[in-house]
Amino acid sequence: MNKRFLLVLSVLLLVMSACGESKGVEIATQTDPRPLEEVISQPDPEDTSMPVEVTTEAPTSKPPTPVPSSTPEPEFGERLNPVPLGTEIELVWDDQIDFTIQFVEVVRGSEAWSIVEQANMFNEPAPDGYEFILIKAKVVYTGADAGILALDDSDWHFITKGQLLNRSDLYSLSGDWVSGLHPAFDFKLFSGGEAEGWMDWLVAIDDANPLLVMGMDTYDNTGGVYFEIYSTSE
Repeated sequence: MNKRFLLVLSVLLLVMSACGESKGVEIATQTDPRPLEEVISQPDPEDTSMPVEVTTEAPTSKPPTPVPSSTPEPEFGERLNPVPLGTEIELVWDDQIDFTIQFVEVVRGSEAWSIVEQANMFNEPAPDGYEFILIKAKVVYTGADAGILALDDSDWHFITKGQLLNRSDLYSLSGDWVSGLHPAFDFKLFSGGEAEGWMDWLVAIDDANPLLVMGMDTYDNTGGVYFEIYSTSE
């Protein structure tokens, strides 16, 4: 089942309407009965004034200076402008459930492997080029009662070194991996409820700026809210 996910952001839309005022145009009337060509080419015999030369050379004009087009700034929570680590934001789940989420702790490297190893004796070390990263999130159901808020780690994707991973990709990389972290990011909340839970992922060892994505469309991998995930751990 696809779950739609919306980031609640305050957006001000200013609609401006411009009233165009047309310029007046006058039509010149011809009073001389002669054809217009004769009026231009033949002088009036009664006109004793000095002839006046009229130049028809078109004035030269400078070409317009090109105006560089500006690239719009990415919206807050998009991949190029992710939510900073530790920031609590308000979100809406399934168009009706208001809640907040905040990442309160991140552990990776040897410290993370020690925790994963102790969580389940059958867990194996990370494959070559990767290491474990553990992410603890706090969720609070802040809105009016609109049904159960059910969340688990299947609602997320992870990006490391430009590679997008879901839970199935993770298990295929890691071999035997039962995880077993407690409390796990897997809970059901009613209005007013709150919970904390851990997620575990694999991250490329040399990736200093991985991203976590919540609510991405699993059909075409679009949408979702992106979060910065990093740690100073080994």
